[in-house]
Amino acid sequence: GRDTALFRRPLDLPGRDSIESISGRLYGVKPGGDLTLYYFARLHLNGTVLDTVVITPRPALPQPANFTFPVSVPAGPGPDTLTFELYGEPQATVYLDWLEVRYRARLELSSTRPFITFGFDSAGTHEFGIEGASGDVFLLDVTDPFRPRRLTGTTVTGRRRDARLAASAPVRLAAATAGNLREPVSVERREPGRLRARPQAADYYVVSPDEFYPAARLFARYRDGNIAGLPGARAEAARLSDIYDDYAFGVEEPGAIKKLLTLRRPSYTLLAGDATYDYRNCLGGEYPPMVPSYQVGFGVDPEVYDQSSRSHDVWYADFSGDGRPEMILGRITARNAVELRQALDKVRTYETQEPGLWTRRFLLLADDEYEGSPDRPDQIGFRHIGMGCEPLAVLARDLLDPVKVYLTEYPLTGINDKAGARAELLARLDEGALFWAFFGHGAGFQLTHERVLHIDGIGRVGGGSRNPIAFFGSCGVGRYDDTRFESVAEELVRMPEGGCIATIGASKATVSGPNETFAARLFGGMLDHPGEPLGPAFFAAWWWYTIYNLFGDPAARPRIPAPGLPVAVRPDTLYPGAVNAVGDSAPFADGLVGVSVRELDWYRYYRSDVGATNYLLPGYRLFSGLGAVRDGRFAAEFRVPTLDYPDTVVVNDGWYARIPGSAAVGLLAWDGGFGYTSGRVDLPLGPAREGEDSRPPTLRLFAGDIELAPAETTEVPTEFVLRGELEDESGILLAPVPDYGLSLVRGGQVQDRILLHDRFHYDLGSATRGAFSLPWRATQEREALTFFASDNYLNRLVVTCHIRSALNEPLRIDSALVWPNPVADDARFTFVLTRPAFVGVKVFTISGRLVRHLPPVACGFGYNQLHWDGRDAHGNRLANGVYLYKLDARSADTGTGTGTSVASVRDKLLVFR
Repeated sequence: GRDTALFRRPLDLPGRDSIESISGRLYGVKPGGDLTLYYFARLHLNGTVLDTVVITPRPALPQPANFTFPVSVPAGPGPDTLTFELYGEPQATVYLDWLEVRYRARLELSSTRPFITFGFDSAGTHEFGIEGASGDVFLLDVTDPFRPRRLTGTTVTGRRRDARLAASAPVRLAAATAGNLREPVSVERREPGRLRARPQAADYYVVSPDEFYPAARLFARYRDGNIAGLPGARAEAARLSDIYDDYAFGVEEPGAIKKLLTLRRPSYTLLAGDATYDYRNCLGGEYPPMVPSYQVGFGVDPEVYDQSSRSHDVWYADFSGDGRPEMILGRITARNAVELRQALDKVRTYETQEPGLWTRRFLLLADDEYEGSPDRPDQIGFRHIGMGCEPLAVLARDLLDPVKVYLTEYPLTGINDKAGARAELLARLDEGALFWAFFGHGAGFQLTHERVLHIDGIGRVGGGSRNPIAFFGSCGVGRYDDTRFESVAEELVRMPEGGCIATIGASKATVSGPNETFAARLFGGMLDHPGEPLGPAFFAAWWWYTIYNLFGDPAARPRIPAPGLPVAVRPDTLYPGAVNAVGDSAPFADGLVGVSVRELDWYRYYRSDVGATNYLLPGYRLFSGLGAVRDGRFAAEFRVPTLDYPDTVVVNDGWYARIPGSAAVGLLAWDGGFGYTSGRVDLPLGPAREGEDSRPPTLRLFAGDIELAPAETTEVPTEFVLRGELEDESGILLAPVPDYGLSLVRGGQVQDRILLHDRFHYDLGSATRGAFSLPWRATQEREALTFFASDNYLNRLVVTCHIRSALNEPLRIDSALVWPNPVADDARFTFVLTRPAFVGVKVFTISGRLVRHLPPVACGFGYNQLHWDGRDAHGNRLANGVYLYKLDARSADTGTGTGTSVASVRDKLLVFR
């Protein structure tokens, strides 16, 4: 609060003779809303004014005020002091980041300076004298630090030692008294030069801790010659110890990594390791092996709303130091070699798998107008929808199908909870998507105040290898440099299966406006250049908001299908109850084609006490199937459901109106790894056609391999895959309409109805027969499962099955037999388990000597059999006679605390040939 303030900084300059210059960096921070443009700092050296530094303050991430002042005044003989005089703004807050003093030192050895270094920057003959060097002194040429050379032929006059040196190049010298040579604290064997010795630079580097180096080499081997747009690309792995040895004399600093990349200038680099803002471990933490992040700013607070500093990996790509990256960079925050190897497997699977309709989906997730409760309105309002997601849907409409999860469409189920939105998001991620964009409030541990995705639930994110590239326009979702906690963006990439193939997230707080611009540039860049890797689109967008980081392989190629596949829809109007045909030619002879159909889009008007907004929602999915391409042609048929398609539906928070001429048919055809796509988004919906089908679908249900009988009780295991096979000549209704949609009610709890329409898949080439499946875990010993299914004429089937699970049944082996018995050659041990377990077999002679052990294998509930080749442990056939055998079972789930965890059975068998 003072008009001026003085801060004195003593300068410890050993052996200082004269000062040549003083350099440093200041930051100015001001509170939000403060209109002050500049702060001022006048610098004094030993009472003499040097100059004034002009500081531009900001509330967050202020610009550095760098200064370098030549010192033209002679420095006094006493202690040196640099004084900062702040003035012009009483509320100024200024930070000193670093200070550097360039000075000439006296060549003098003393008890306080027993060792000195100095040099000459040019070739020629140099004469110099060292005070206090009359005794036993080492004078060394250390120009090559690995081959020091002692200088001789010096003369001593009094306390001064004089020398004359003829140098053909710049030279570096050192002097020390004999009793004060430096002693190493420890000695470690290193082999510098391994990276520098490689004659050819790589196009792609994997920088990893030493512990991850074998996995990093595998990653580099996969990328060698396998980078889109770089024919014959070379990829190499570089371990951190080699980088530090070759480019920083063993000092573990980020500058060594930057120097390697600056000299080699690759096109891509993958930082293969986690990071922390405390990479020097000043705080004494316990961290896994890491690749350090570079920190911009002056603070040490990792919280997302502290803007005094942030991680800035792109610094490694700024070779010229002008703030412009000249290389494409990404990071996989692996914490161990296993996670890095899993990341490689995930990328390889993603890039080499066959495409599917998931590569046509763009998942759009938008926050609502509340901060978790109706009494906490969000000041941003509906911008997450109108400025974030909706423009992206328009951007991709010609190529991709929008899948929208807007939190305005789901009611609160509690404070800070929207269970319906969470379930819908997980279901859509399980289907898979090409892209995923989120706009809304978030943190490192969750998306939205309503916890639509929390880091504790990351393990529930499925999708297999159908992994989206995700952008999180939110605060701190990519907070990777705070190793006290993990973040959503990095955890989704770390998942060995499911999750995301790459994510883009910020480690600090973000703001609306730049978020939306960044996303448009990112996704637009990928769609405009479908053959390129992800990295170029990310770095083109990065210029619009430099706070974002890329998590994932920057050379990963998005599975964007190629446009241009012709499509003919006959008739070109969707008539409820009628059949439409889709077909045309394909750019290859044989392969597969996926067809998806949805009804008219909905114009949504939404209002609340915060305000009102409008947006579009995709109509119900009517059909999704898979057909074959034969001899360059494909054809598919589907029946339009005879639903009620009202023009307008009024609800408590607004209304929905169907948009004429907006029904859509999407196609994706592929032959191996590359897909071609097209679609129609302008189809009208006509009047209904009469039909003659009055029978509901047929349904067969299975718990694993056990068929469930309607109206009867079936014994089933506690965990199984519930599968249903449906068939109807008119096709199965896939629209999630109440009372008719494909669904399941557990134990009569209608309010907890499980929707199955998105789990149903037609058989190849069929529009009448298909199946659904979902993992199931029993929660009660007896349960009633009621299934609802309808055909496209709304003929409804309701089936109830009763199941009994042995939740409290002890593990038991029943009906154990050997077949055949007597045993001549191969045989099988058959048995029935009351619970899933690991089962092994031991065969003994009649005297008890073990002759063969079949190691435990996983066996399911019910009937099982284990094969035996009839031989002993050495591969020899057993002699004729009677033998003993023992089956040992150990429960596959001993964590429930119920039942018995082990069981065994003993019996005899006969070997006879």
